[in-house]
Amino acid sequence: MSGRRLRSLLVLVMAAAAIARVVAAMRPATQPDVSRHPTTDGGDRPPPPEDDPYQAPVVEPSALVADEEPLAPLEADARTAADAPTSPEPTPAPDAPVAQTRAAAPPVDGGRGGDADATWVAAVDGGCPDGYPVKAKLRSGIYHLPGMLAYQRTVPDRCYPTADAAAADGLRPAKR
Repeated sequence: MSGRRLRSLLVLVMAAAAIARVVAAMRPATQPDVSRHPTTDGGDRPPPPEDDPYQAPVVEPSALVADEEPLAPLEADARTAADAPTSPEPTPAPDAPVAQTRAAAPPVDGGRGGDADATWVAAVDGGCPDGYPVKAKLRSGIYHLPGMLAYQRTVPDRCYPTADAAAADGLRPAKR
């Protein structure tokens, strides 16, 4: 450490010590004693004013009814499984988008024509299959082309055959 840096550090330490002394001098010498406050030691509290409309009425424990019989235990539901209402099984919508239904596997022709509806495929094991080099992240709304800065570390949600296909789905290209 050079002499100049050492002097700067020493001045900084002395300034911090001076500020600490000023703060300590501004604090009161003693803190108020709250250890005997009724809310901390469970002592008696002063009674509320008689005319306070917001004060809840005081109920003495002896005024509580202790002679009531306990509630009867709940009985088991007498209905059988056959009587229970059933909900219908969900069925897939007949007009589901074609791109989503084909997302599990690449199209037969590899997306190179013939099948105009297959614009993207789902990622396979964190990567894109052959013929779909464009990686897209849906949360960020961007796509990465091979050779871009973050292409190798991007784990895609969808894979596209071209950048035009990704842009047609509303995604934008990554900046780098």
